[in-house]
Amino acid sequence: MKQVIWAPTARRSLRRTSDFISELWNEQVKTEFLNQLNFRVEQIRRNPELAPSFQDSEVRKLEFTNPYRYTI
Repeated sequence: MKQVIWAPTARRSLRRTSDFISELWNEQVKTEFLNQLNFRVEQIRRNPELAPSFQDSEVRKLEFTNPYRYTI
């Protein structure tokens, strides 16, 4: 399995998104979002080829939609 390393910018973006979801909806929606994100990250950790590479590097780009498109 590969290691997933979150860039500082990605961490900040996720924190802002999580806060936004809490403010706009509720904690249950935020928890569902984070659970789905963790599931997708775990999939990529096990099989990195599931996510496209970012600018021809070993860095992978994760995109998912629920209910909005989110790119990591």
